[in-house]
Amino acid sequence: MDSRTAKLMIPGPIDLAPEVLETLGEQVIAHYGPEWVDIYTRVREGVRRYAGTEGDVFLLSASGSAGLDAAVGTLFAPDERVLVIVNGYFSDRLLSIARGNGLRADPFTVGPGEIATPTALRPLLASGDYSGLLICHSETATGALNPVADICEMAREFRITILVDAVSSLGACETNMDEWNVAVCCTASQKALGGPPGVAPIAVAPFAWDRIKSHGKTGRGWYTDLRTWKQFVDDTPDYHPQPATMSVSVIRALATSIASQQSETLEARYARMAKSAADFRARMRALGFKSVAAEENASPTVTAFFPPAGREDEAQAIIDHLREEAGLIVTGGMDELAGKVVRIGHMSDLAYGPYADLLLETAEGYLQSQ
Repeated sequence: MDSRTAKLMIPGPIDLAPEVLETLGEQVIAHYGPEWVDIYTRVREGVRRYAGTEGDVFLLSASGSAGLDAAVGTLFAPDERVLVIVNGYFSDRLLSIARGNGLRADPFTVGPGEIATPTALRPLLASGDYSGLLICHSETATGALNPVADICEMAREFRITILVDAVSSLGACETNMDEWNVAVCCTASQKALGGPPGVAPIAVAPFAWDRIKSHGKTGRGWYTDLRTWKQFVDDTPDYHPQPATMSVSVIRALATSIASQQSETLEARYARMAKSAADFRARMRALGFKSVAAEENASPTVTAFFPPAGREDEAQAIIDHLREEAGLIVTGGMDELAGKVVRIGHMSDLAYGPYADLLLETAEGYLQSQ
């Protein structure tokens, strides 16, 4: 199969809209000056809107994981004790990032597809042992969506500093940093924001800077220290609002994608994506597939499905069939779900529409023919 004709339904990167591809193919521009500042500012404002904050937004030329690394290292000092909700591969990576930054990070572990609840977390946060809480909003490995708003409301009384990994959720479901008291929120360009991979947007709430400034040991390195990014925004906002050369083509393409999303209200966008995802899961269930996460805990951007009963060992065969027969690229499980699930990304108009129809038709054909 020619990769140029493949149809991506993995949990990111996504297939890009034609206008985004067109922008990506344009000649590069300088990463400074009025034209660049206008593009950079428009992307930052778009991310700020999705994050629900009046704070700063920085666009690191990096992967989402590198953005999380920078955020954790800037917000917390070595040897601080934090609690990390772990319910899958990527939230476990968040735990590793915290420990890699010298934090005393304890996991709060729930099973694949399950979510953390305020009731279960309360005794730990009430103990006074933790200064921070790290949450993966949408666990990309399982399709479970943690109830961040409810957890933040509970944690408020304990003055816990909260960091949210919104890599596969921002732009697809409600996020209100300032209202929820989230200090830092991280995402990536290649998922619900609809851009190519290569940019890690990080939103920092206004109140978070007081904490960062009060800890002399926060910030590791230079590029990954968000104080460096803040300095350039403050000192040269109209010419060079970031500290280094940027992935200008990726950010221009991201600007095109975000601009195309502005005509829809946030409420309408989130409701549409939630409904489209729910409809897709319902159609998969009608074929006998079962999602790892319960419907009430399901992410609007990615779902992990167990094959139908009696065909539990056919996950990879289904993945291969979708690729060979329809050019649809989906992926499998990770860690304890490896070889057991079919993991499908549905965070773009193509994935909610024609790709989804083709996938369901092809999957049904496989089940009937075997």
